[in-house]
Amino acid sequence: MLSTNRPLTQSRHNGRTESWILFSGIALSLAIIGCSPSSPPADSRDPAADTIRDSQTDPSLSEPTFAQQIADVQASQTTRIDVTTKITDSDLPQLSNLDSLTDLLIDGGVVTDKGLAAIATCPNLKHLRLRFSPISDAGMQQIAQMAELEILNLPQSQVTAAGIAELKQLSKLRQLRLGSTHATAAICQPISELTGLRSLHLIDIPVDDENLLQLADLKSLRSLYIDGGRVTDAGWQAMFEKRRDLHIHIDQAHHDLDPGKHDPDH
Repeated sequence: MLSTNRPLTQSRHNGRTESWILFSGIALSLAIIGCSPSSPPADSRDPAADTIRDSQTDPSLSEPTFAQQIADVQASQTTRIDVTTKITDSDLPQLSNLDSLTDLLIDGGVVTDKGLAAIATCPNLKHLRLRFSPISDAGMQQIAQMAELEILNLPQSQVTAAGIAELKQLSKLRQLRLGSTHATAAICQPISELTGLRSLHLIDIPVDDENLLQLADLKSLRSLYIDGGRVTDAGWQAMFEKRRDLHIHIDQAHHDLDPGKHDPDH
């Protein structure tokens, strides 16, 4: 009997052992699947994962901070600062006398005339872009002190003709992109005196036929973009006849009469 019962006991024991092993294996598999990186528990998600996803649609989440970019310029690792975060006047004193800075592109926040005082102390600034910033004629006086400036982009300014007149001091200015809620067509007259200007883009400024022809007298000009103007077909016809060498876009498109519209170099 003992010899008969021993295998039975062993068999039962082995059955329990095998069941336990099988149960343990299933439990372990479930644990591994549950902790897989593809579906982490809600309370153990890596916060960096959300940051990486968000940065694909919001560049400000992946770009270096304003302070870090300033430090990189100071360390001669770059000459450019390009930010989309909310920069205000209170942040700008950090730029004071930043000799190596050549390009300052601020696409977030609001910079006012007051903030330009610090920017104007950067002696080698060549490219300035300030989006969403209501720079006025007073601010243009500060910009006129930036002797090395070649590119100025103020798409949401409050500049008038008087402010543009300040820019005559900038002998190296080559590109001007300007939108202004305060400008009238009269702004074309002081622009026509910026004798080194090669590219001009006016945004929602009511340029009309008469004032458009003032720009034709700007011999250095090679590219003219006008969005939201009031020029008639007759005005454009007169412009094309006077300046057949000028590359022109009207509301982001070529005019039918533009002789350069099929030029691959444009």
